[in-house]
Amino acid sequence: MKRDNFWFAFEPNRWLSNEKLALVSLGAKGLWIHLLCLMYKAEAEGKLTINGSPPTPEQISRMIGEDARPLLKEL
Repeated sequence: MKRDNFWFAFEPNRWLSNEKLALVSLGAKGLWIHLLCLMYKAEAEGKLTINGSPPTPEQISRMIGEDARPLLKEL
């Protein structure tokens, strides 16, 4: 789906000051940003779905090209 805007709201100060987020690995943070980008591009904006259903950890792993399960557990 083509978006009218090329950006989405992201507040770096809130991201950097989130105490719980500070506890997860850089890989988990990268996965979260990647998933946000996929949700931005999704037909149902803001929802991560495949054919209307949430993706399984295995499907997310295939989307990112590596095992996402440990990173998902961190998040």
